[in-house]
Amino acid sequence: MKHHKLLIPLDCLFDTYLGVVDALYPKTIISLLSDGYFGRVHNKLSAFNKNIDDLAVAKRWSNRDIEILRNSKRSALVSVLMKYFTDVNNSNEENPLANTYTVVINTWPYDLANQELVELFSLLIDLFNIGDIKHIHVAMADLTPEYIKEKQYTKFFLYDWNEWHYHHKLALQKCKIPKITCVFPLTYINGVTTAEHEEEVIKWTAAGAYLHIDLEIVRLADMSIDAELLLNELKEIYDPQTN
Repeated sequence: MKHHKLLIPLDCLFDTYLGVVDALYPKTIISLLSDGYFGRVHNKLSAFNKNIDDLAVAKRWSNRDIEILRNSKRSALVSVLMKYFTDVNNSNEENPLANTYTVVINTWPYDLANQELVELFSLLIDLFNIGDIKHIHVAMADLTPEYIKEKQYTKFFLYDWNEWHYHHKLALQKCKIPKITCVFPLTYINGVTTAEHEEEVIKWTAAGAYLHIDLEIVRLADMSIDAELLLNELKEIYDPQTN
Protein backbone atom coordinates (compact mmCIF):
# COMPACT_ATOMS: atom_id res chain seq x y z
CA MET A 1 0.00 0.00 0.00
CA LYS A 2 1.32 3.44 -0.92
CA HIS A 3 0.34 6.62 0.87
CA HIS A 4 0.00 9.77 -1.25
CA LYS A 5 0.33 13.18 0.36
CA LEU A 6 -0.93 16.04 -1.82
CA LEU A 7 -0.14 19.73 -1.30
CA ILE A 8 -2.56 22.01 -3.14
CA PRO A 9 -2.62 25.84 -3.06
CA LEU A 10 -5.88 27.75 -3.20
CA ASP A 11 -4.75 29.38 -6.45
CA CYS A 12 -5.08 25.98 -8.15
CA LEU A 13 -8.53 25.29 -6.70
CA PHE A 14 -9.94 28.72 -7.54
CA ASP A 15 -9.37 30.80 -10.67
CA THR A 16 -7.87 33.77 -8.85
CA TYR A 17 -6.35 35.12 -12.06
CA LEU A 18 -9.81 35.58 -13.52
CA GLY A 19 -10.85 36.91 -10.09
CA VAL A 20 -8.30 39.70 -10.55
CA VAL A 21 -9.60 40.45 -14.05
CA ASP A 22 -13.15 40.57 -12.70
CA ALA A 23 -12.05 43.04 -10.03
CA LEU A 24 -10.19 45.32 -12.45
CA TYR A 25 -12.09 44.88 -15.72
CA PRO A 26 -15.50 43.34 -14.95
CA LYS A 27 -16.93 44.35 -18.33
CA THR A 28 -14.40 42.14 -20.14
CA ILE A 29 -15.36 38.85 -18.49
CA ILE A 30 -18.07 37.79 -20.93
CA SER A 31 -15.88 38.46 -23.96
CA LEU A 32 -12.93 36.63 -22.39
CA LEU A 33 -14.99 33.54 -21.65
CA SER A 34 -16.45 33.50 -25.15
CA ASP A 35 -13.30 34.44 -27.10
CA GLY A 36 -10.66 31.97 -26.00
CA TYR A 37 -10.03 32.11 -22.24
CA PHE A 38 -10.58 28.39 -21.76
CA GLY A 39 -8.32 27.32 -24.61
CA ARG A 40 -5.50 29.79 -23.98
CA VAL A 41 -1.88 28.74 -23.40
CA HIS A 42 -0.79 32.02 -21.79
CA ASN A 43 -2.08 34.79 -19.54
CA LYS A 44 -1.70 37.63 -22.04
CA LEU A 45 -5.38 38.38 -21.86
CA SER A 46 -5.06 41.53 -23.94
CA ALA A 47 -4.86 39.14 -26.89
CA PHE A 48 -8.54 38.40 -26.27
CA ASN A 49 -9.64 41.85 -25.14
CA LYS A 50 -7.55 44.94 -25.86
CA ASN A 51 -9.09 46.81 -22.93
CA ILE A 52 -7.12 44.64 -20.48
CA ASP A 53 -3.74 45.84 -19.26
CA ASP A 54 -1.71 42.64 -18.75
CA LEU A 55 0.85 44.35 -16.51
CA ALA A 56 -1.89 45.73 -14.25
CA VAL A 57 -3.48 42.28 -13.94
CA ALA A 58 -0.14 40.58 -13.23
CA LYS A 59 0.75 43.21 -10.61
CA ARG A 60 -2.60 42.84 -8.84
CA TRP A 61 -2.31 39.05 -8.93
CA SER A 62 1.14 39.29 -7.36
CA ASN A 63 -0.52 41.24 -4.54
CA ARG A 64 -3.71 39.18 -4.43
CA ASP A 65 -5.61 39.05 -1.15
CA ILE A 66 -8.73 37.63 0.44
CA GLU A 67 -10.98 39.96 -1.59
CA ILE A 68 -9.64 38.44 -4.82
CA LEU A 69 -10.19 34.93 -3.47
CA ARG A 70 -13.79 35.77 -2.57
CA ASN A 71 -14.22 37.09 -6.10
CA SER A 72 -12.99 33.84 -7.70
CA LYS A 73 -14.89 30.82 -8.98
CA ARG A 74 -13.64 27.30 -8.41
CA SER A 75 -11.39 25.79 -11.05
CA ALA A 76 -11.72 22.65 -13.14
CA LEU A 77 -9.07 21.04 -10.94
CA VAL A 78 -11.70 20.61 -8.23
CA SER A 79 -13.73 18.33 -10.52
CA VAL A 80 -10.57 16.44 -11.52
CA LEU A 81 -9.73 15.84 -7.84
CA MET A 82 -13.32 14.88 -7.02
CA LYS A 83 -13.09 12.06 -9.58
CA TYR A 84 -9.64 11.06 -8.32
CA PHE A 85 -10.77 10.76 -4.70
CA THR A 86 -13.91 8.88 -5.73
CA ASP A 87 -11.82 6.37 -7.69
CA VAL A 88 -9.39 5.91 -4.79
CA ASN A 89 -12.21 5.51 -2.27
CA ASN A 90 -13.91 2.90 -4.45
CA SER A 91 -10.67 0.97 -4.88
CA ASN A 92 -10.12 1.06 -1.11
CA GLU A 93 -13.50 -0.56 -0.53
CA GLU A 94 -12.66 -3.34 -2.98
CA ASN A 95 -9.05 -3.72 -1.88
CA PRO A 96 -7.97 -2.79 1.67
CA LEU A 97 -4.36 -2.62 0.47
CA ALA A 98 -5.10 0.04 -2.14
CA ASN A 99 -3.57 3.50 -2.04
CA THR A 100 -4.43 6.04 0.66
CA TYR A 101 -3.92 9.78 0.70
CA THR A 102 -3.64 12.93 2.79
CA VAL A 103 -4.75 16.31 1.44
CA VAL A 104 -3.02 19.50 2.60
CA ILE A 105 -4.20 22.92 1.40
CA ASN A 106 -1.76 25.83 1.34
CA THR A 107 -3.77 28.96 2.16
CA TRP A 108 -0.89 31.36 1.38
CA PRO A 109 -1.09 34.26 0.51
CA TYR A 110 -4.62 34.58 1.85
CA ASP A 111 -5.28 35.53 5.47
CA LEU A 112 -8.52 33.73 6.19
CA ALA A 113 -10.43 34.23 9.43
CA ASN A 114 -11.24 31.11 11.45
CA GLN A 115 -14.86 31.07 10.28
CA GLU A 116 -13.77 31.43 6.66
CA LEU A 117 -11.38 28.50 7.10
CA VAL A 118 -14.15 26.38 8.59
CA GLU A 119 -16.55 27.21 5.74
CA LEU A 120 -13.94 26.68 3.03
CA PHE A 121 -12.74 23.34 4.34
CA SER A 122 -16.27 22.12 4.99
CA LEU A 123 -17.02 22.84 1.32
CA LEU A 124 -13.88 21.04 0.10
CA ILE A 125 -14.47 18.03 2.37
CA ASP A 126 -18.00 17.71 0.96
CA LEU A 127 -16.85 18.11 -2.65
CA PHE A 128 -13.96 15.67 -2.32
CA ASN A 129 -15.97 13.30 -0.10
CA ILE A 130 -13.03 12.79 2.24
CA GLY A 131 -12.83 12.68 6.00
CA ASP A 132 -10.39 15.47 6.68
CA ILE A 133 -8.25 18.17 5.09
CA LYS A 134 -5.18 19.67 6.69
CA HIS A 135 -3.80 23.10 5.92
CA ILE A 136 -0.60 25.12 6.05
CA HIS A 137 0.26 28.77 5.37
CA VAL A 138 3.68 28.70 3.71
CA ALA A 139 4.99 31.37 1.34
CA MET A 140 6.39 30.36 -2.04
CA ALA A 141 9.90 31.37 -0.98
CA ASP A 142 9.69 28.96 1.97
CA LEU A 143 8.31 26.06 -0.03
CA THR A 144 11.78 24.64 -0.56
CA PRO A 145 12.66 21.22 -1.99
CA GLU A 146 13.98 20.36 1.48
CA TYR A 147 10.66 21.32 3.06
CA ILE A 148 8.65 19.30 0.54
CA LYS A 149 10.88 16.27 1.05
CA GLU A 150 10.90 16.60 4.85
CA LYS A 151 7.08 16.79 4.99
CA GLN A 152 6.89 13.70 2.77
CA TYR A 153 4.71 15.17 0.06
CA THR A 154 4.42 12.87 -2.94
CA LYS A 155 2.76 15.45 -5.19
CA PHE A 156 2.49 19.22 -4.98
CA PHE A 157 0.56 21.60 -7.19
CA LEU A 158 1.57 25.07 -8.38
CA TYR A 159 -0.11 27.70 -10.50
CA ASP A 160 3.09 29.63 -11.20
CA TRP A 161 6.02 27.27 -11.84
CA ASN A 162 8.34 30.14 -12.76
CA GLU A 163 7.93 31.81 -9.38
CA TRP A 164 8.70 28.59 -7.51
CA HIS A 165 11.63 27.74 -9.77
CA TYR A 166 13.02 31.28 -9.40
CA HIS A 167 13.19 30.85 -5.63
CA HIS A 168 14.41 27.25 -5.55
CA LYS A 169 16.38 26.53 -8.73
CA LEU A 170 19.72 26.41 -6.90
CA ALA A 171 18.27 24.47 -3.95
CA LEU A 172 16.85 21.91 -6.37
CA GLN A 173 20.36 21.25 -7.68
CA LYS A 174 21.45 20.26 -4.17
CA CYS A 175 18.27 18.61 -2.93
CA LYS A 176 16.94 16.54 -5.81
CA ILE A 177 13.39 15.20 -5.47
CA PRO A 178 12.92 13.04 -8.61
CA LYS A 179 10.27 10.85 -6.98
CA ILE A 180 8.09 13.82 -6.03
CA THR A 181 5.71 15.14 -8.67
CA CYS A 182 5.07 18.82 -9.30
CA VAL A 183 1.83 19.56 -11.17
CA PHE A 184 1.44 22.92 -12.89
CA PRO A 185 -0.14 24.43 -16.01
CA LEU A 186 1.79 24.97 -19.21
CA THR A 187 1.36 28.76 -18.98
CA TYR A 188 4.62 29.51 -17.27
CA ILE A 189 7.00 27.69 -19.59
CA ASN A 190 8.84 29.97 -21.96
CA GLY A 191 8.48 29.26 -25.64
CA VAL A 192 4.82 28.27 -25.72
CA THR A 193 2.81 30.65 -27.86
CA THR A 194 0.20 28.37 -29.43
CA ALA A 195 -1.57 25.15 -28.59
CA GLU A 196 0.43 23.39 -31.31
CA HIS A 197 3.60 23.84 -29.25
CA GLU A 198 2.17 22.22 -26.12
CA GLU A 199 3.06 18.56 -26.66
CA GLU A 200 6.61 19.26 -27.80
CA VAL A 201 7.37 21.71 -24.99
CA ILE A 202 5.87 19.45 -22.32
CA LYS A 203 8.03 16.58 -23.53
CA TRP A 204 11.38 18.38 -23.49
CA THR A 205 10.65 20.28 -20.30
CA ALA A 206 9.80 17.12 -18.33
CA ALA A 207 12.75 15.25 -19.84
CA GLY A 208 15.16 18.02 -18.92
CA ALA A 209 14.09 18.03 -15.28
CA TYR A 210 13.58 14.34 -14.56
CA LEU A 211 16.81 13.89 -12.59
CA HIS A 212 15.82 16.67 -10.21
CA ILE A 213 12.03 16.53 -10.02
CA ASP A 214 9.11 14.77 -11.70
CA LEU A 215 6.97 17.20 -13.67
CA GLU A 216 3.33 16.74 -14.61
CA ILE A 217 2.38 19.59 -16.91
CA VAL A 218 -1.34 20.11 -17.47
CA ARG A 219 -3.48 22.36 -19.61
CA LEU A 220 -4.10 25.85 -18.29
CA ALA A 221 -7.81 25.10 -18.57
CA ASP A 222 -7.42 22.53 -15.77
CA MET A 223 -6.62 25.34 -13.33
CA SER A 224 -9.01 27.89 -14.80
CA ILE A 225 -12.67 28.45 -14.00
CA ASP A 226 -14.66 25.24 -14.38
CA ALA A 227 -16.38 25.63 -17.76
CA GLU A 228 -18.94 22.90 -17.07
CA LEU A 229 -19.86 24.40 -13.70
CA LEU A 230 -20.17 27.84 -15.28
CA LEU A 231 -22.41 26.47 -18.03
CA ASN A 232 -24.70 24.82 -15.47
CA GLU A 233 -24.94 28.08 -13.53
CA LEU A 234 -25.89 29.96 -16.69
CA LYS A 235 -28.51 27.35 -17.53
CA GLU A 236 -30.09 27.80 -14.12
CA ILE A 237 -30.21 31.57 -14.69
CA TYR A 238 -31.41 31.65 -18.29
CA ASP A 239 -33.24 28.37 -18.92
CA PRO A 240 -36.95 28.95 -18.14
CA GLN A 241 -37.49 25.22 -17.60
CA THR A 242 -35.13 25.23 -14.59
CA ASN A 243 -36.93 28.07 -12.85
